[in-house]
Amino acid sequence: MHLPPKGRDLASLAHPVVAGSLLSVAALSIGLSGKVVAKTSAPSLTVGSETTAAAQPSDERTSMDTHFELHILDESSVQLRLGYDFQPAWTVLKRAYRSRIAFTITEREVETYEWSRQVITLRPGPSEELVAKLARNDEERRHPEAALDLRGFVVVLDGHPVYGGIFMQPLSAMGIDFPVTYARLADSRLVLSLRPGHEVSGDYASYEPLWHGIKDPRIRDVFAEAGRLVP
Repeated sequence: MHLPPKGRDLASLAHPVVAGSLLSVAALSIGLSGKVVAKTSAPSLTVGSETTAAAQPSDERTSMDTHFELHILDESSVQLRLGYDFQPAWTVLKRAYRSRIAFTITEREVETYEWSRQVITLRPGPSEELVAKLARNDEERRHPEAALDLRGFVVVLDGHPVYGGIFMQPLSAMGIDFPVTYARLADSRLVLSLRPGHEVSGDYASYEPLWHGIKDPRIRDVFAEAGRLVP
């Protein structure tokens, strides 16, 4: 291990602009083994395009440990020209989503994922952040489903797109043959119900077993490991 020359501390080796903040970022201590141990401050959490200080979660996961990302886009199905059929819509979403992300949900923002019902419930804090970011008026703040209506979304697992679709109102008359998400607010939490298509009858048998990727077992494993899965 290379140590600084005698009589010089670590801050003096840094560029003058950052020297003053170096020791405030990491408190250094020497362990019994003689190795230098850096104690860093809690990491920041990036949600959508905003970065906020993150409280350390109980499972001590960091933002670098997340695997699941649900990207909410800043354009609607009309603006994206998705149409109604699965393959054309998925082709557009995979190509377009990276430059159109308005807000991102990871497993850290999720309170529970009810796998049998395919219902994701967000924690109150992230729910509030999402509404503040996307709602354009008081009506949409009271009814976040209106702020999300027809927005595109893409779910990414370990950097690879798995499925995508749009947010919708459950009573919409549109016939959609690709994934949809119904959003509602309950007890200060956003509840997202995932479906493989918009079927007024509620019959999704033709979409089994993977529901256009929604039931990908790798997603279940991520939430089981994170301690957020409800069978």
